Amino acid sequence: MDERLQELLRGVKEKKELQGLPDEFILPILETYLAKQAINIRTLRPQDQKFIVKEVRAKLRREVGMFYSSSKKRTKLLTAGDKEGVLLTHASTKERFPYYVELEGYVASLHPASILDLGCGLNPLALASPNIPYYALDVNAADVEIVKSYFERQHIPGWAKVADVQHLEKISLPDVDLCLSLKLFDILGGKNPGAVEKVLETVRCKVFLVSFPTITLSGKRMRRVQRTWFEKMTERLGFSIREVLRFPNEIFYLVQKSQ
Repeated sequence: MDERLQELLRGVKEKKELQGLPDEFILPILETYLAKQAINIRTLRPQDQKFIVKEVRAKLRREVGMFYSSSKKRTKLLTAGDKEGVLLTHASTKERFPYYVELEGYVASLHPASILDLGCGLNPLALASPNIPYYALDVNAADVEIVKSYFERQHIPGWAKVADVQHLEKISLPDVDLCLSLKLFDILGGKNPGAVEKVLETVRCKVFLVSFPTITLSGKRMRRVQRTWFEKMTERLGFSIREVLRFPNEIFYLVQKSQ
């Protein structure tokens, strides 16, 4: 790797909320920014470097950094057995917290024998049980460590791994009954329109439960909550929409691959 590129990467990761992200996740975003701006890193001035770092950090925060919380605080809460407290440290699970019981009941009603959770965050703390193998992937190492610790304490079969879902072909994925992708596809599709389609085609699972936010990060209600692009994509790929669920802050699609 070019020394200047390494220097930019180190600068981006100086912020605590971004330190848990693997280099292979940050690098494509950094390189894409440099390419779009036609920047030659060999001629960078110090002030240019600071601006680039600031811009890339802002993009990463919008995608994953808003879910950051102190690892020490989470570990302390988990050690004390305060699962609810841990869930409330994560922006996405905090929003979902009031209806997790209902969501957990819905997932159970599907009777999955195994679950794969893409971009899991802290979701497994609310939905995983000792009776069902649960496989969790997330790009944030800090979240994955908490999930791993929870799995060990609660004797949850399965695993939790750090991985970028844009590169699932590099991971040995199990065949599962249900794949969860909660609040992930908007982010994934925004970076790479073909990435969502690739996930649906790569994961060996016939039933997907996919959610999208219906409020913005600032708390405002979105005018269009249905994802027409996703509905059209699933139809084109041979999936049928079995059910659409609406919760206060999310819309859920249960989609099934046709035989």
